[in-house]
Amino acid sequence: MSPAAAAPAPDPATRPLAEAVTVSPGATCLTQPALVEHIRTWLGSDAVDPGLTIDVRGDPARPDTAAITLKTADGGVIERTFEGTPPTCSDMHAVIGLGVAMAIDASVLEDLGYDVIDSPAPAPTPQAFDSEQPPKLRRQPRTLEPEPPRRRPNLRAAAVVRGSVWLGSLPGLAGGGQLHGEFGWVPWLDLRLGVLGGFTRQQLGASTVDIGLVAGRLDACLGLQRKRLRPRLCLGPGIGVLQANGRELPAATRGTIPWVAGLVALELRIITSRVFSLDLAIDGVVPFIRPLIAVRNPDKPSMIGDSLTVAPVGVMFSLGGAFTIR
Repeated sequence: MSPAAAAPAPDPATRPLAEAVTVSPGATCLTQPALVEHIRTWLGSDAVDPGLTIDVRGDPARPDTAAITLKTADGGVIERTFEGTPPTCSDMHAVIGLGVAMAIDASVLEDLGYDVIDSPAPAPTPQAFDSEQPPKLRRQPRTLEPEPPRRRPNLRAAAVVRGSVWLGSLPGLAGGGQLHGEFGWVPWLDLRLGVLGGFTRQQLGASTVDIGLVAGRLDACLGLQRKRLRPRLCLGPGIGVLQANGRELPAATRGTIPWVAGLVALELRIITSRVFSLDLAIDGVVPFIRPLIAVRNPDKPSMIGDSLTVAPVGVMFSLGGAFTIR
């Protein structure tokens, strides 16, 4: 007898668990291999009925929400929705895996220390499983569907670095950069604290002037999560100083000049991985104080010969990356 003939034939009455499970993660961190491993651990078996299909779908907007749908060969359907799952991926896989295992086989509860009271014998004809009726238990408060834990604030934190091209925020065309720290507790709101800086060199009268700006900013950002895209609108003030250096500048304008502005930003974050995202942003800058940099007329010292100032509305075009801290 050949080795192929001696190998045992697959059991036609069962189906490998991995073939029965499909996962659509949405905004969650669910993956099919990890979920199958947790279901196998809870269920204590690597095989299920051949007609059983298990579909797990993560919410496209909420990373802590998922739903499961089980369909049997005789038309029975079991549906479960899990909201407020634990924030870590391992714990989320464990909770969803336990829910699937209990939906497949209620005896999983016995392994957790519960005695299940058998329900009255069903009618001879097969019926769909009523997902709203969990098995009766002798001990409380356990039910077929695990009680979700109390929701805790899900803190998000990220560090953001951007390079910028400034138009009108400083006299003429300037280059700059931004460094931000972002924090969030709810899916639609982020708070941001950061610094920005820019530099340009302009001709003023007969000399060249170096102009720099350093400022802090505080923003509130309203955003939506659409799979891997997160558009946001950010509003906040900016406060800093503008410095001009040039040989021909008088002492009154050669030092630091206060700079206060309102900033409005339209941003798009493109999530490329769990750690890094690409940021595109357009900031509108409205200065409340418009610094004036001037030199005297050499022929008429009492009059201004030439001057530079910022535009009433400036624009900053930025490109950078966001690094997820947690």
